[in-house]
Amino acid sequence: MGEKLEINSDFVKSILDKLSAMEKIIVEAEETDTLILIKDGIDFGRIKNNRLYLFNEYSTLYKIDDGMITKQDELLQVATRSHWIASGKKRIAKK
Repeated sequence: MGEKLEINSDFVKSILDKLSAMEKIIVEAEETDTLILIKDGIDFGRIKNNRLYLFNEYSTLYKIDDGMITKQDELLQVATRSHWIASGKKRIAKK
């Protein structure tokens, strides 16, 4: 098990700031080292050990590359797609 992850950590704040355009994202602690990202009552990702995990087209969580985390537009697109996949809605077309 990793170290305790704080909602107020710089990494978590940075992720939530970049995803703020999605509005109304809730963060809940699942375990001491895991936070769940929730929007509209739908779990669409995790933050664990200072890594971000979102759903892919196969509805499995995968680690987001650190380079993508720095690119807000790309991160928003991937997070929005993850939310749509988790909710069972039509997938967002890839560019």
